[in-house]
This record gives sequence, C-alpha cells and structure tokens, in this order.
Amino acid sequence: MEIKQEQEHHRGRFFTENGWAELTCHFRSGNIVVIDHTGVDERLEGRGMGSALVEALVQWARAGGKKVWPMCPFAQALFERSRQFDDVLYQA
Repeated sequence: MEIKQEQEHHRGRFFTENGWAELTCHFRSGNIVVIDHTGVDERLEGRGMGSALVEALVQWARAGGKKVWPMCPFAQALFERSRQFDDVLYQA
C-alpha cells in the first residue's frame, strides 16, 4: 500500500490512499517534527502499517535534516524498541 504525505502550515500527515491508516504530526521551531497520532483501521491491524507510517516520516525527516519527537504512544514505543531511529530522535 502506497503511503502519501501532505503538509499545510504547521501540520502534516502521512496516510494510505484509502484512508485506513494515518499518522499526524506538527512542526515546531528548530526543525522538530512532533508525531501526534498514529491510527490504523482494524482491517489493517497487525500488518505493519503503523510501523510503515512511522518509517515514512523518519525517511522524510532524515532527508530534510529534521529531528522527530514521538509523542504518540505507538511511535514512542517504536523509537524505544529500535535503535534505527536514533539519528533523528529529538532529545529534549
């Protein structure tokens, strides 16, 4: 499933075209991206779609030299379990 990205002003989102999975975020000064929420429809649960959304945001953040602050419990758990995101993790 293709993940799309859009942003408007200080808000952004990564989502599937059918709308069954979405990650929302907002932008703070200093190139910080805050993950607010990750939601996946029950039809996609257990298929790695939430992780794919977080990974898409991380790739985008890396390309733009941004740091990620995972406030959403799902994203926060992913960041804590995996060292692969350490390079973009915002340290408060």
